Amino acid sequence: MQQSDDQTRCNSPTWCTAITQDVNEQAGQLPQWQQEYNQLSDGAFRGAMTHIELGAFHLFKEQTSQALQQYCRVPDGAIWLGFSARPQRVSINQQQADANTIMVRPGGVDFELATDCHSALFGVVIAPATLPGQTETAPEDFTQTLVSPQAGALRRYTTLLFGQCENRWQSKTHEQVLVSTLSRLLYASDDAMPGPQQHHRALTALNDYLAQVDDEASITVAELAAIAGISPRALHRIWCTHYGVSVARFLQARRLNQVRRALQRNDAKRCIADVAFEHGFYHLSQFSKQYHRLFGELPSQTTSDHAYTGI
Repeated sequence: MQQSDDQTRCNSPTWCTAITQDVNEQAGQLPQWQQEYNQLSDGAFRGAMTHIELGAFHLFKEQTSQALQQYCRVPDGAIWLGFSARPQRVSINQQQADANTIMVRPGGVDFELATDCHSALFGVVIAPATLPGQTETAPEDFTQTLVSPQAGALRRYTTLLFGQCENRWQSKTHEQVLVSTLSRLLYASDDAMPGPQQHHRALTALNDYLAQVDDEASITVAELAAIAGISPRALHRIWCTHYGVSVARFLQARRLNQVRRALQRNDAKRCIADVAFEHGFYHLSQFSKQYHRLFGELPSQTTSDHAYTGI
């Protein structure tokens, strides 16, 4: 008799461990991920991947014997958190990550990890629309690394979970713990809302900066927060208050509007791909979806003589 989802979730979690002897085999151990590993240090490769599925949460511990360059992407709408299981060198997108920090990346976005020999990393992947506020708040608004009491709680919990041979808690209980811990870690308001004057100064400084920058595709939320002199979370809140969208969504919409204007005045008859690339959209299928979502039409319709009917 097949168990229902609720019955399955009431069982204790089970671990699944895969041992590998090839770097490419190791890269394929995480389901639904897009990964490519380059081995950088000499010697035979040994790897291990231990998984735990807890409802909408996928937790894993990855151990590798050689130094690696990793290109990674988690599914659209998901959120990835990663942190070291031991003191070691690790960097994300060419930025060093301290052993006590938690790295955060959104789904559908490529990122690079560089790990040293004898590395051990914990990872948590949160399925789309799992946490309160996850759908409304773009993950790009989170800082690259997080240090907080909740980060320490997540580290202790994950270390304990993977260190046990048996676990008396049911899977449903673990899910509840993860929802509570990760919600506080990613969405809790720990910064005071800037006052009206600081609010105005921050927006003025940022709009002046955006008017002068050449490559908007490379702008990060952390960079804008530093220019404004406030935390990334405070920046997110004042941006949503003023514009009604997250910082990341605002920056994306700016670039899409620039593409639209370029397509409408396309005197040189350049192809859509060239215009998209010029404004930092390198995945054309994803670009078309974003463009259609914002404007209600495809880029090809914008370039058509019949794109506008006056309706």
